Amino acid sequence: MAEQILSVGIDIGTSTTHLVFSRLTLENISSLAGCPNIQLSDKEVVYRSAIYKTPLLSRDRIDGPAVKGILAKEYERAGIPRDEVETGAVIITGETARKENAREVLHALSDFAGDFVVAAAGPALEAVLSGKGAGIAELSRQRGLSIANIDIGGGTSNIAVFKNGESLDTSCLDIGGSLVEFSSEGEVVYIADKLLPLIREEGIGIVKGSIPREADLLKLTRLMSTVLGASLKQKQDERWLSHLITDHPLEQDLSIDAVSFSGGVSEFLYGRSYKESPSSDGFHDIGNLLGNSLREADWLKDYELIPGEETIRATVVGAGCHATSLSGSTISVQDDALPLRNLPVIGLNELEQDLSPPLLSELIRKKADHVASWEQVGEFALTLPGRKDISYGELCRMAEGLVRGLTNSLGRDKPLVVAVEQDIAKALGGIMKRLLPPGRGLISIDRVQVRPGDFLDIGRPVAEGTVVPVVVKTLAFG
Repeated sequence: MAEQILSVGIDIGTSTTHLVFSRLTLENISSLAGCPNIQLSDKEVVYRSAIYKTPLLSRDRIDGPAVKGILAKEYERAGIPRDEVETGAVIITGETARKENAREVLHALSDFAGDFVVAAAGPALEAVLSGKGAGIAELSRQRGLSIANIDIGGGTSNIAVFKNGESLDTSCLDIGGSLVEFSSEGEVVYIADKLLPLIREEGIGIVKGSIPREADLLKLTRLMSTVLGASLKQKQDERWLSHLITDHPLEQDLSIDAVSFSGGVSEFLYGRSYKESPSSDGFHDIGNLLGNSLREADWLKDYELIPGEETIRATVVGAGCHATSLSGSTISVQDDALPLRNLPVIGLNELEQDLSPPLLSELIRKKADHVASWEQVGEFALTLPGRKDISYGELCRMAEGLVRGLTNSLGRDKPLVVAVEQDIAKALGGIMKRLLPPGRGLISIDRVQVRPGDFLDIGRPVAEGTVVPVVVKTLAFG
């Protein structure tokens, strides 16, 4: 029998803040005689908030109480009590993730928004969520194409390349519609620091306190467009590409068949004026000119242009509908230890997981010490691939090494958290539990793919206790 849970997606971006509520349908797709196989069978957006200008105390600080007030008002408008929201994500995006109090505000809002509404930040995650929210991930699966979705907001452009429904690679550039802002009279009131060398060396006449010529503004936005095109074509010799990339370029051998755009700037590229957007009037920023420059770019003619299902709301729909996944149904969990949030992930590879118990224990301790040195946390999740054909004896040896390593690395009040790719979590957890003292918390889940450097959130069991909601995310600030 299908079960529904309510999810929220909240996007705090460089220019705008908004949210959506979605209903996620959980359904057992296995036969009556088979082991349960719970899947998210449907995702429906049931409420879309107004779009607000992100409130700031200064160029360097978010106005946390004002953002919280926006969320409270929209929860009331939607008629949805916070205790009915079972999952979802608050994601802080673009230049807002670099604000001094970004981490503090984000975690406060996730606590406010619902029981298992998780905090997330980072350009790679944002790129993937916006591509999924725009429907491009699914479209790449349906058409068998390699499609790059470019989500252009106020501060950054996040690129995710999808094929067969999966993300192949991501990249982020400091290209956005609010990197130059104007007063109502047309005077320049803000220029992002990242653009200053480019403006100076290219001889572009944009100066704070002056009214620039449209020709100079177009010269800047056309150059931004050229850099985006060079990023897709992996032209590393483009002069300003390395300067504007914030994380890493796309892989050199990536073949791209089609391009889609989302984010606020895409409204102008597609020839629309998004009336709810506070940055869509006159010359308050360069978003409209950037959209026009992209639409007219020669490099775009090399690709099929595919409009997505969502534009300005792609990221928030992705956060509400696609951030949460489900574990496998062969799990072993202790309900009172959940939910768990923001667990840094340490990983074992196929060779390491088969080490003898003493060697495995020592390896886990070293990896845990390394994570503690840079994350300053007292708990973590351990991920390993597992093996489908593992014998009972091999499973017992693995469990012994895991228990020794984890108990030596965690405080007595911290649960042991193990995430396995193969469907062996219930058997593995059962053996580990016998090796642990009574009352020691243990969470063993499977069908979860995480990598070292990710963070893991695990919610309370759903679907009659057969699965747990899982969010794999990044927490990248600054």
